[in-house]
Amino acid sequence: MSEKPSTSLSGLISIKGSAAAATPAKAELVKVAPAPLLKPLPEKSQPKGGQSYWKAMTVKLNRDQYVDLKIHGVKLNKSSQDCISEAIDMWLAAQGAE
Repeated sequence: MSEKPSTSLSGLISIKGSAAAATPAKAELVKVAPAPLLKPLPEKSQPKGGQSYWKAMTVKLNRDQYVDLKIHGVKLNKSSQDCISEAIDMWLAAQGAE
């Protein structure tokens, strides 16, 4: 085998033991602004009754309900969470709940 690397790879390959150590590049210090503080939820999104948390719940939908929810959510520019929450509020109002 030849001791000389091919000309097409001459800049990429060196003979074993003859490679120079890589020198790390000096890192530039960059000033970064601190991350903004979390903003409070808009008044509309605040839970009722003075609650300061949300309670997670799993909702199971059949395929047609799921597809319709997603399609109408996109058309109205609302998330599934917003659509379901609005529907629950309307249902509770119809039941006479406060």
